[in-house]
Amino acid sequence: MAIKITFDQSNTPESPTLVLANRNGSKLGVIKAHNITLADHLNSASEIQFKVYKYEDNIKNYLWDKITDFKLVWCKEWDNWFEIKIDINESNETIKNVYCTNLGQAELSQINLYDIEINTEKDIARDDYINPTVLYNENDTSCSLLHRILEKAP
Repeated sequence: MAIKITFDQSNTPESPTLVLANRNGSKLGVIKAHNITLADHLNSASEIQFKVYKYEDNIKNYLWDKITDFKLVWCKEWDNWFEIKIDINESNETIKNVYCTNLGQAELSQINLYDIEINTEKDIARDDYINPTVLYNENDTSCSLLHRILEKAP
């Protein structure tokens, strides 16, 4: 799903609601994010970056210790999940720089495809080979590249 940015009355982009969650999808709370930037491309993973301060007005952020690598962030407005990686900046104040990658793309990028042939002589020699493999074929999954690759995903 594409990221849609909403604007307020003065044409200022509205900040999305970012919710921290465990890998099982249980939501831990809304992240008070600062300096949010996002990138949504058709040819690469959607990404969000933001900063989280450990203390605001001398009060410790209640999610500070829970914001760790490989946790998830759910964006309410886009109903989209992201996997996070963090860097900690301990200059004058402690700040976590959070980098989020679209969860589906982050997980699929970790799959190694072994023993798969697409439109090669070995592929054509398959018993169930009927048509050349195309990007997507809803009616015949044996010649759909998307289906053949996703069947390798756990």
